[in-house]
Amino acid sequence: MHKSDTVTVHQVNDRIEIFIPISLKRYGGKKMMVSPKKKVVNPDRFSPNDFVLFQALLKAHMWNDMLLEGAYASIAELSEGEGLAEGYASPILRLAYLAPDIQEAILQGTFPAQLTLADFKKPFPLLWEDQRKHFSIGSQNQVP
Repeated sequence: MHKSDTVTVHQVNDRIEIFIPISLKRYGGKKMMVSPKKKVVNPDRFSPNDFVLFQALLKAHMWNDMLLEGAYASIAELSEGEGLAEGYASPILRLAYLAPDIQEAILQGTFPAQLTLADFKKPFPLLWEDQRKHFSIGSQNQVP
């Protein structure tokens, strides 16, 4: 179990692991993202769009782990096993390969408000620096 209070990136053998230290809690009937310090993450910005994108990012990591660990041999097998519509998993899975600072911006609600899940489901560059330009997201904490 990770004990870090920040997004961390590690290389483990032939894969990269990204740890995102947040949890989901219910407050006033709404699901909210909570930081390790028990603070609601950006409550002023919290919107349905933010939550949809947040959930998609979590699914991306969960499904990516399933594929890497061999629970499913392919995206098609994953889709069938998880009861997903054909073609749904691939664009969501790409979110797991976003630059760590972009993922952190999604989780903290600091990404540009005009961006939606539909924008992230479209093809985007694999190189992190190119992703930052593509989505117009700068970073104070860029991970090389």
